[in-house]
Amino acid sequence: MKKLGLLVIWISVALGCSTDTRGTKTLVDYVDPNIGTAHCRWFFYTPAAVPFGMAKLAPSTDAHLGNSGGWQAVGYDFRHTSIEGFANFHEFQVGGIVFAPTVGGLQTVPGELDDPDSGYRSRFDKKDEIAVPGYYSVILKDYGVKAELTATQRVGFHRYTYPKSEQANLIFDIGNKQGESGEVKDAEVQYFDDGRVEGYVVTSPVYVDIYQKGADVRMYFSAVLNKQPIEVGTFVKDKVVSGKYQAKGPGAGLYLTFSTEEQESVEVKVGLSYTSIENARFNREVEAKDVTFDQARKNATKAWNESLSRIYVEGGKEEDKVKFYTGLFHALLGRGLASDVNGYYPRNDGSVGRITLDEKGNPMIVSREPAASEPEGSMEDMSVVKSIDEILAFQDWDTDADEWIQESNTGAIWDNGYKHTNIEKSIYMTAKYLMSEILGRYPLKMVAFGTDKYSNSIVYKY
Repeated sequence: MKKLGLLVIWISVALGCSTDTRGTKTLVDYVDPNIGTAHCRWFFYTPAAVPFGMAKLAPSTDAHLGNSGGWQAVGYDFRHTSIEGFANFHEFQVGGIVFAPTVGGLQTVPGELDDPDSGYRSRFDKKDEIAVPGYYSVILKDYGVKAELTATQRVGFHRYTYPKSEQANLIFDIGNKQGESGEVKDAEVQYFDDGRVEGYVVTSPVYVDIYQKGADVRMYFSAVLNKQPIEVGTFVKDKVVSGKYQAKGPGAGLYLTFSTEEQESVEVKVGLSYTSIENARFNREVEAKDVTFDQARKNATKAWNESLSRIYVEGGKEEDKVKFYTGLFHALLGRGLASDVNGYYPRNDGSVGRITLDEKGNPMIVSREPAASEPEGSMEDMSVVKSIDEILAFQDWDTDADEWIQESNTGAIWDNGYKHTNIEKSIYMTAKYLMSEILGRYPLKMVAFGTDKYSNSIVYKY
């Protein structure tokens, strides 16, 4: 087994500073979202998101291909050289709501990787790409457009900076399969005179079809823009209707065309929901009404530093810290919020439930507190974390969670570091399982709990 130098990890319960122990970097500087993105799963690469967020924004290079088995690598691949659009939903078996900026003649299909000119996709250079926790940007070479993404919990922020043009387009590709979404059963998109673009897509993911025949996944959105278009139109696949404001059914989409000055930005705030357009709109208004793109980006960076700072690492090599915090970054993306600001959430049977409200009308947050049989300090007797050899190579993750946590003390690490994360209802992965993979590469042994030096901390070393 590869040996590391002394590496000490502690989990901070009383949160504070988010720089590393030498004070020269913030913890987000140790995260490289592009690690492991060659031949990765759909949900793996979502840099423009906050911890546990519903809005998980990222570029797609081949998402329109879908995957016949529900598990094959599709979405973003670091080896590809063209981007077909920017999706707002990324979860296991969940994907959709794609925006794509273009300039010039309108195309409404993404085109193929080996022929970028066959659709609205654009070539790009890796040197023009920035991916950090909470933010993504890239230059779309074919159009001279700078695309930027960031997010709050339930709202995606898009900023597209165009060259001077009388035909600066923004495509809303809603009714087509994306990544692991499966085939589209229904979709709708509509433009309103007040500048809103709203709609939904209903998909039939492969795994859902296997294990819950007849069920589906529903994604809703409500977007507002900072600029009025000079033309509105709809499309179904490659059939375009100029002047129409609404399209419905599989393949449905909408386009807006703007007149732009040099380096003029068109910004989009898109509220997301799994329950209704009304709740997507409400999520947007509550979380983002008075929030600018730059403020959202700053807040996302702060949220990531705060979440990453609950586990500190000392010793070892710099590359080990990069691997560790990149793994932790993915763990914190491994469970996505599914409930709306007002507490509504999708039930498994297709109906909509609501979280119990407190006396102020806000959804109640329930956190697991230590049982009476778990007195402070009792974790000192825990021994060695179960070893899982794949994590630092950043392989695709399985989702069978609970048995791993029961057999390792990483569940204790996760509970003490992240049990107060205000996640009401969530989708997909058990994040504690991902934590077990992060720490599982090399056995950890507890050396202290609640000592004076590491107050309110669990201390581990290799």
